[in-house]
Amino acid sequence: MQLPLSCRSVQADFWGCRHRTQEQNLKDALEKLEDIVSEASVVPKERIETERPEWAEHRRMQEKKHKSATKATRKMVYGRDF
Repeated sequence: MQLPLSCRSVQADFWGCRHRTQEQNLKDALEKLEDIVSEASVVPKERIETERPEWAEHRRMQEKKHKSATKATRKMVYGRDF
């Protein structure tokens, strides 16, 4: 007995045609479904928020001011703001 054309391709494993009998293919498909459901039922660990240190916030603000000043100089052309 040959496998149907749809099961001869590389995707035979995906479509559940790995075995010769329908019962085995059904059992295999149910096992795959159980695996998928068990993986989906795992609740990811919740992220713990941490506060940013004061010195890091200060440095971030200084960098923003510096970038803002750099971009402001690009906009000025002959005393006109575009």
